[in-house]
Amino acid sequence: MAALLVSLAGCGDPPAVAAPPRTVASARRGSARRRGADAAPPQVDSAERCGEATLRTLATLRRGHSVHGQPLCTEVFNGRFAVVLATGSEREASDVWAVFHNGSRDEIHRVGNWPVGVRIEFGRIVSGWVYLVGRSVAREDQPAGAKVLAIFPLPRPGGEATRIAPLSPLEAELLRSSDSDDLGRRLGFEVAGANLTEAAATQTVRSIAEGGPNALFEHLTPEGAPTLRVWQDGVFQETDYVSPQGDPTSPHVSHALTLLRAIAQDMDCSSGERCVARGAPNGATPPEVLLRTEGRRVVLSALLGSVERAVPSEPPRGGALRERLGHADDLAFAQGLTLDGEVGAVVGVEANNARLVAFTVTHPNDTVETRAYRVTNGEAPRAFGDDSLGRVDSRELHLRDYDGDGGFELVSVGRRGAETVVSVSSAYAPPRVSQHRLVHRLDMLRAAFGEPSLGTLDQRLRGYAISPAPEETACASLERLAQDDRGARAVLGSALMVIDYNERGQPLRGTPRRVTGAPLTRDVAGLLGPFSGRRCADLRCNFGQAWCRPRVEGEEGVLWFGDGGRRVAAISRFVSR
Repeated sequence: MAALLVSLAGCGDPPAVAAPPRTVASARRGSARRRGADAAPPQVDSAERCGEATLRTLATLRRGHSVHGQPLCTEVFNGRFAVVLATGSEREASDVWAVFHNGSRDEIHRVGNWPVGVRIEFGRIVSGWVYLVGRSVAREDQPAGAKVLAIFPLPRPGGEATRIAPLSPLEAELLRSSDSDDLGRRLGFEVAGANLTEAAATQTVRSIAEGGPNALFEHLTPEGAPTLRVWQDGVFQETDYVSPQGDPTSPHVSHALTLLRAIAQDMDCSSGERCVARGAPNGATPPEVLLRTEGRRVVLSALLGSVERAVPSEPPRGGALRERLGHADDLAFAQGLTLDGEVGAVVGVEANNARLVAFTVTHPNDTVETRAYRVTNGEAPRAFGDDSLGRVDSRELHLRDYDGDGGFELVSVGRRGAETVVSVSSAYAPPRVSQHRLVHRLDMLRAAFGEPSLGTLDQRLRGYAISPAPEETACASLERLAQDDRGARAVLGSALMVIDYNERGQPLRGTPRRVTGAPLTRDVAGLLGPFSGRRCADLRCNFGQAWCRPRVEGEEGVLWFGDGGRRVAAISRFVSR
């Protein structure tokens, strides 16, 4: 019987297997709720070298394309390889691609939001995440020599394209990597501690802001924390450093506390690992603080400062752009920049010492994307994306400089059956590296409202000058609008244009109606829709274009100002079909 009991005991549950240690690299896979579906790429690492089949694929891809640096290879499963490949010039990478090769066909994904003006020096694929390290080159408003750490998930075969991810608190130390081996070692560092909650992150930042130097020192590791200027996602310039062994009266501590207090005034800590200041002047990226746990402590990993957009006192005046449609040289140029689909409509122009080429790309799944590239002074092509037109059956592209600021406008004309729709989007002038997508010019479309033809659009917008709503004036109007009926009547005036639309992202493609008299005063809240009772703090506003939107990303609707922000002239309300 005893022997039988021993035998049965041996058939019980197997001994528990210890969970693998959490590392800097594997921590990303455990943060899906913060990083979305892309947080679970194929769990693969860099291969020692590319396989023969992959080398043959690379040789094919290189034909007609300028390759930057060395590719990274990895086996995904069952002999299927993935390659991470950069194109551009020897000096800098214009685009980065993830290529899956299985012997019969290649599947290619373009990495979205790839930083402008970077040179890749080395990289690694660890647990399905790609880490590329390098240095910035001087481009637009970005200086040379800033550190590049571009991180993105390897897309799954048959899945969606990927894009550059924000720096996480555990990855700030990767900026000090000296080579590929050092990067791999740092990615393997074990880390302890749980994910932070929103409440804990909020409390930590506020307690430091209120407590001063001693409170700051209590939330630093022995290595301290850098202040990084973020030129764009993936490009960081260390501007300051604060150490717990430092002098409480030093300027380094003062600078860190000043930044923390500015963030603490109004911040979003919903991710737990970062608190981001709400709102930023002059189109700047908002400052933020990265937080993580170390044992039972919450510590500062890094402070991210903002970069303001430069505004010239006298903008350069551009001339009329003489475009060429479907030119053979522009088509060849576009094809040399495209690995992931077929080039369709092409338009090009040479002006202001730059070459501009815009074109459509039809992907194997029949989706269509619009891209624009600018080449200046022999530099690598500089990419912009544009999705302002929406879904259409066919499209044509045109290049303009309506406001004569030396930038450019991309005009897209689309057709859906018998309907014609247009969009206008712009590149900033002066340019800045943080712009990866063209700006949807709702203000220009508002000025040409109801005119879908290119000829009429050109007439309406030639020599266009913006009519901004200064922040102080516009916010005062919203305050009065939210207070009472009397204030609302003063801000709305004698008429309000209401536009009900049902296409997301297209607030001017709807049915307009002019509301006057008793209906205007009888149901103000109903007319304002999502903007009833809202103030500037509740909204995302573009005062240069004179409009505000709901603050929550994805919420629809636009409030339009008139008379320099003194009046609410129109409301666009989303109505689902």
